Amino acid sequence: MSGTIALMLQANPSLTPNLVKAILEYTAEEHEEYSPLEQGAGFLNSLGAVRLAAFFASGGGPLPAEPIWSRHIIWGNHEISGGFVLPSGNAWDLGVSWGSATTVAGSNIVWGTSLDRGNIVWGTSLDRGNIVWGTSLDRGNIVWGTSLDRGNIVWGTSLDRGNIVWGTSLDRGNIVWGTSAANNVVWGMDCGGADCQDVVWGSASHDNIVWGTNIVWGTNIVWGTSLDRGNIVWGTSLDRDNIVWGTNIVWGTNIVWGTSSTDLSQLQPANGWYEWFLNPANDVWWIAHEFGDAIRIRGRH
Repeated sequence: MSGTIALMLQANPSLTPNLVKAILEYTAEEHEEYSPLEQGAGFLNSLGAVRLAAFFASGGGPLPAEPIWSRHIIWGNHEISGGFVLPSGNAWDLGVSWGSATTVAGSNIVWGTSLDRGNIVWGTSLDRGNIVWGTSLDRGNIVWGTSLDRGNIVWGTSLDRGNIVWGTSLDRGNIVWGTSAANNVVWGMDCGGADCQDVVWGSASHDNIVWGTNIVWGTNIVWGTSLDRGNIVWGTSLDRDNIVWGTNIVWGTNIVWGTSSTDLSQLQPANGWYEWFLNPANDVWWIAHEFGDAIRIRGRH
């Protein structure tokens, strides 16, 4: 026993006496041919105990659980099972008596996390950071997260409503990616200060899409499409230049289209170019002129 504890402390010097005992009991081997009075918390499993101690110090990784582990703790006159040991639980704090119902400050004892509803949490508490991965199978919810000195990162997905959220909060910035059942997507960064940029992309349930970026050197770009009315707008605003392409929009005099093709230059709209562009039948001519696409219209050659 003492040799196993020495190896555990070598792998993880931050272990408290209560956490050492918890690891020994949780990883102990339990044999059905022996009664609880005969085997107590189980037979010593040195390899499993050292592996679990090292896992708590590693900062994450695959859980080294084995089927032979008892996966329970004898806390006073109670058997704690159906869960996993969390090193951040206050049951392992210094000054907490093994088997007590509360801490010295009167707080309820926490050993770990419950597995009875398909929830799994692995955690390791380092000097100033905690890492937790978890999954709740009953509602298809998955959450991964890590909290560092000044930053928090959470990834999650809820399958019942198709919601996905990723986020990180740093010193002066917050990043969130998300999508809901209504096909809404938002990415954003707000870092604050004059040297930062704000970026937002979004899509709503009405098939409207907007991408935008506002950068410190004064460039604003927006692309959008609303499929319900077939309207498309692309735009960029520079120092003294504005360009807009689209259907069902008003055309200004500050737009330069470049060299006209033969077919387009021969067109002489009777009511002016504005009325000409409002006619959807002329879209294919404009597309062929602008992008060089070869489009054949029925009845025309």
